[in-house]
Amino acid sequence: MKMLNSVRGAVLFLSFAQFFSACGSGLGEPKVPYYIESYNMDGTKLIVNGSSNQNDPGTYSQTQYTIKSGQRLLVRFENLSRHVDSIKNSWDNELHLRIVPTQGTDAGTLKNFLKLCPLTKNWMMLATWYKAHPFNKQGVWFNPGGDFDSGSCIKGQVEMPDGTNPDASPSPSPSPGVDGNLLARPKPSPSFYRHTGENNRGGHIPGTYSGKDEAVIDLPSVIFDIKLWFQSNPEGRSVNYGFILISENPVTIFGDKSDSYSPRIYWKKPKAYYTIGRRGGGGEF
Repeated sequence: MKMLNSVRGAVLFLSFAQFFSACGSGLGEPKVPYYIESYNMDGTKLIVNGSSNQNDPGTYSQTQYTIKSGQRLLVRFENLSRHVDSIKNSWDNELHLRIVPTQGTDAGTLKNFLKLCPLTKNWMMLATWYKAHPFNKQGVWFNPGGDFDSGSCIKGQVEMPDGTNPDASPSPSPSPGVDGNLLARPKPSPSFYRHTGENNRGGHIPGTYSGKDEAVIDLPSVIFDIKLWFQSNPEGRSVNYGFILISENPVTIFGDKSDSYSPRIYWKKPKAYYTIGRRGGGGEF
């Protein structure tokens, strides 16, 4: 007890929550020690070789995009700087970007063809194949098609609707009568953001979903681990130029106007905490 009293202000994450989650407390459904923080990549712009039309309405705010040779997609979460501390203290030290293929592209094909590359130049929604922005000479891409760090491009992994990775373990089997690219997993209403009566801002429903995203989707997706990029750029240098999605073979993905299917950045945020020595107890379990 003396030792506990001597560490006033210390924060203990997870242990009590994990205990109650595993054993149950008799007070209803056990809680999980995190919820999902998930955001649409609100800066999304298609750039096309041969087009200098910076205002082409078909290059932004779309439900889907085709990426292929001569056609690339710029993506960025514009308000990432507001969440740096939250991501630094994520529950499992992970940060992901999720891309969902449309019906014409399966997740395995998307994984094999698509690569995610960190951009090295700031850009605006007026970007084209030739310019990051149109306002001065510094707005011209050094390399038409976008300036990016080719040595830091990464490939993604397929994630099934239940959160499993088919490359690491057997994938779930579709139910009879369901298309092979779909899994019969109920998709709750976007307004169904509750768990044991709480207001769950992340939309995660621990009792029904064990995956990594707050939006329960019924399609396999491709996820990219962007934690190292985050540590080197937004956290390390306060720089967020975002990414460019590149594929030499045609692939089609859901766009920024596709709600839960849109390109999304997400991480697990610790939910349970307890402050030792704080009068009146601590946080929730």
